[in-house]
Amino acid sequence: MTSFQTLPSLPMSLHNTQCVAYKREILVCGGHDKKKCYSYHTIKNQYKEICSYPNDVKLQGHCVVKRVDENNPNEITLLSFGGSENKKKHTLVMKYVSVWEEDPNNIEKIKQANQWNPFTNNDNQPILIGRDKDYHRGVRAVIGGSNNHLLFITYSPKNIDVFNLNTFQYIKHDTLPTSDFIFLHCFVLKTMNGLERVKTNIKKNEILLFCKKTGLSIEYDEDNNTFQFHRLPVCNAIALFYCYAYVYINDFILFFGGWNGNLLSNKIISKSVHKYSIKEKTWITFEHTLPISLKDCFGILNEDNTYIHIIGGSSDKDIVSTHMKTNVIGWMDEKEIVEVIRKERKEDDGIGIKSLESNDKNMNVGNDNEESKEEEKEKEIIAYVIINEKKKTIKMKELTFKELMIQCYNNLEEEDFEKMTKEKLKMEIIDIKNGKIIESNEDIIKILKDNEPLFKINWISFKIESELNKKIIKNGLVIMININEYDDDNNNISNDYINNYRILFEKKLNYTLIYNEKLKMNKEDIKEYLIEIIINKKLRKNIYKYDCLIIIISGYINYQKNILITSNGNFISIYDHIFSLFQSFQYFPKLYIIDCCYIDNYVINIPNNIRIKKQQQQLNNDFVIVWSILKKIN
Repeated sequence: MTSFQTLPSLPMSLHNTQCVAYKREILVCGGHDKKKCYSYHTIKNQYKEICSYPNDVKLQGHCVVKRVDENNPNEITLLSFGGSENKKKHTLVMKYVSVWEEDPNNIEKIKQANQWNPFTNNDNQPILIGRDKDYHRGVRAVIGGSNNHLLFITYSPKNIDVFNLNTFQYIKHDTLPTSDFIFLHCFVLKTMNGLERVKTNIKKNEILLFCKKTGLSIEYDEDNNTFQFHRLPVCNAIALFYCYAYVYINDFILFFGGWNGNLLSNKIISKSVHKYSIKEKTWITFEHTLPISLKDCFGILNEDNTYIHIIGGSSDKDIVSTHMKTNVIGWMDEKEIVEVIRKERKEDDGIGIKSLESNDKNMNVGNDNEESKEEEKEKEIIAYVIINEKKKTIKMKELTFKELMIQCYNNLEEEDFEKMTKEKLKMEIIDIKNGKIIESNEDIIKILKDNEPLFKINWISFKIESELNKKIIKNGLVIMININEYDDDNNNISNDYINNYRILFEKKLNYTLIYNEKLKMNKEDIKEYLIEIIINKKLRKNIYKYDCLIIIISGYINYQKNILITSNGNFISIYDHIFSLFQSFQYFPKLYIIDCCYIDNYVINIPNNIRIKKQQQQLNNDFVIVWSILKKIN
């Protein structure tokens, strides 16, 4: 179960803050109309004040990015900028040295370093990022380029700039292809991935942007100084929102909370958590949520990429001082965990991702280091696991099933991963003492009361598992989509079969069956119908405890493209716009029945070159699709 751990509250209520990770610290750099900056120590769980922004600086949706000096990794430079159109903007830099430094010889160095100063060029002349006409309130920026010298800036209403930090000049401006007002949005550099090495000398940068219903992959060619824009899918569950916290890690982006931009009775502040897979281009809406509804909060990974921190924000009524964290692993599936570990093992130069075990190998030696090592040792639980007849030691830092899985995966060999992929095997953990399969946190807690417990890894195939595990469905939900009437009356279809489904599912099986009474539907009608079901039946949290989902689609189809033809002759993707809405059923059995007619001469508005992506649903071999296609003879 994924949960959030409450940490000591911020020194003040704060929203629209900007944060930067630095070793064991998270630097909190002001917020909306708040000038003070703090360092939060992730081991000590304490805050220390760093400094304040100058009195004449007004912070409202500013942006802070981090530059690291490769020659001096103990010192970083923060760049802060922002401001509204035709109003005073700021561009400041701070050389940061840890305020937790206990060496008396460095005290004076800290005082000199940790102050916001004007951003200047090589001639010591002040440089301002943001022209008079630029609206930099709610701006977002990332640093990229072949030498980490380019600042990519996106800001309202739909602008993107490239600023060269070495020459102190703008080198490119373009307009984003969107109808949305880009503001307080998600903006991440793909090569900046928290679990991958930042690659230099690459002349092409890929940046991802999400805001409301806009999803964009932005490619910048450094040699030709050109942009290319590609649209990305955005799921309906998040398409209304912006002002969310977001974190990019290991080929996916997590989104926390958000706001629909409305006020009073139409205002919605979300507590949902969504995940976008960059590789698969698919979305998941998690059952687990934030403890409270939040907007204008900030999400950031700690330095060793084990925890996500959610800092500040606004609830429905107040600006909050909330600070919480959640384990990264809790938001990953087995496939993603395996991928992380495989990437980790390929790193042989000490620069790549840090171990998910938080062993802090790259930290400087010092008092903090020794202190944290002692704390880590105290928290470790020693256990043993037999893998392929070899007994190995594992050190667990948490009494959770996820942690046990991670440690077992860490001890697999490369051949094991290859075997899992080729033979479609799944890992099963057995307690040697009683032969019981470990499946939950409760199992772990009971077993780890023993001194140094012993586990064994069994390999089971997905096929065997599906044959052995049979489930009786008692509370199924059946949703019918029936399009039987068309603008062209010659193509109308009989709807006699509806009663047959009602007899089967309602009377025989006692399932909940929902069907549309309006038999003439266009694309928007279908979307509204499905969203209304999701809301009325409270499917996001599955309040009514449905244990199975059955979707029956009836009408004309183009089965080569997997699309349903609507009453007005247009179309809707069966996978992208119907099946993908029900992510809350991702771990439940699903039956999709496509009960449709097909005729050769039905003319619909489908361009020949259309590419409709069949979304890869986040399912575990737990769905069946039944196609029943009859050809209509005219």
